[in-house]
Amino acid sequence: MKEAISWLLRDVARWTGIDLSRDARDGALMRFIDRRVRVLGLPSARAYVVERLSRPGDPEVRLLLSDITVNHTWFYRDPAQMEQIAAVLSKPSGTGKPAMRIWVPGCATGEDAYTVAMLGIAAGCPVAVLGTDLSERAIAHALLGRYHEDDAREVPAGLREHLVGVDVSAGPVPAGRCVEVTPALRRDVRFQQHNLLDAPPPGPGFHLILCRNVLIYFGQDQVQATVERLGRALLPGGWLFLGAGEVLRAVPRQMEWVALLGRYALRRLGEAPPPAAAPADAKPAVPLVCPTSAPAPFFDSAPCIDDLLAAAHEHFGAGAYAAALVGYGEVLTFYPARVEALLFSGIAHHLLGNPSSAEPLLKGALAVDPDLWPAAFYLARIYDQIGKSAAAQRAYQRVVECGHRALSLGGPGTIASDLEAWRRDIVAAAQQRLHGGGGRFSPTTYGEIT
Repeated sequence: MKEAISWLLRDVARWTGIDLSRDARDGALMRFIDRRVRVLGLPSARAYVVERLSRPGDPEVRLLLSDITVNHTWFYRDPAQMEQIAAVLSKPSGTGKPAMRIWVPGCATGEDAYTVAMLGIAAGCPVAVLGTDLSERAIAHALLGRYHEDDAREVPAGLREHLVGVDVSAGPVPAGRCVEVTPALRRDVRFQQHNLLDAPPPGPGFHLILCRNVLIYFGQDQVQATVERLGRALLPGGWLFLGAGEVLRAVPRQMEWVALLGRYALRRLGEAPPPAAAPADAKPAVPLVCPTSAPAPFFDSAPCIDDLLAAAHEHFGAGAYAAALVGYGEVLTFYPARVEALLFSGIAHHLLGNPSSAEPLLKGALAVDPDLWPAAFYLARIYDQIGKSAAAQRAYQRVVECGHRALSLGGPGTIASDLEAWRRDIVAAAQQRLHGGGGRFSPTTYGEIT
């Protein structure tokens, strides 16, 4: 079996660029395999891997990629980078075309694509945004254009007009208060399935590409090759924005680093086409300064995540939850699927009395690790708090079903081992809740549960 899994890891990396051995996603892979073996009634996990996961076009492979692809994101994520993009959009495209062509590869459930379209409207810059993703499930959600209201928590007031509040009873988001993108915004955005290792979507080229928090799952050779391929998909003078955690060994030959509003972006070399007349209400252009070189850390290494986690865990253990959230937020900026940061951010928000902020973080942790019973337990507590009894019961049931598994959280510190020490108490409390009892923790745990 070990050899078959090695073949699968190699094949998935070759087909998609994704290194499933990173960021605890090999655990998600094994859980997926075990589940599908039971559903299909196959004799062994090895039989499933060899017979059903050896060809990229097999429906089981597509199901696997949709299942293990982490699509936890939200609108206006990384406001500083959104300001960079707004600055670029405030400049005329200079092509005489009716719209600035923008590509968002790895768009997940579509929030980034819709956010860029909002920025284009605000800047008076017509845009045509294409969002692509490997996951069929994510693209279906993006096309629906409906999200939990907390996914729009960072959208500035001036852009909120593009989202309309709705109440829903079912769908890809939990029942309750949601937001939908407006028809006017939908007209500027389209979506399609696409593998980032394939040739870019056909066309004359793009003025701007936003690809972030995708390449952190790639091997370094694939990162370099993919960035070069994205650079070739840009028009001369076009912009490539990567996530804060993406690390390059070298800048592709056809590109340059450019400092913009305190951050860096990549720009395609070559003269841009002559500028067209700017709209009368366009914002003034932002001066761009080209540095002689980017700071060395930007090239050579991402921040030490263990150091960031250790500092955040120390604040958390001391009860300084607001300070801990700052540290966990920095981790998630670089590694959005880091399950420890998702879990303890969610718990911290819960203990601070912010259920609307805690809920998506805990759900994100469960998306990365469906067997993470502490995330299910605190999510159940939140549902109890806000009166979602049925959802709370489902979450408690998940705790009972997964609570026999020991935690496998990485990172420094002792707070994960603290949770493991309380596992039996947590499971017992969940069982009591399922049967109408109270359930109670010792006051030494993270928030006394009554």
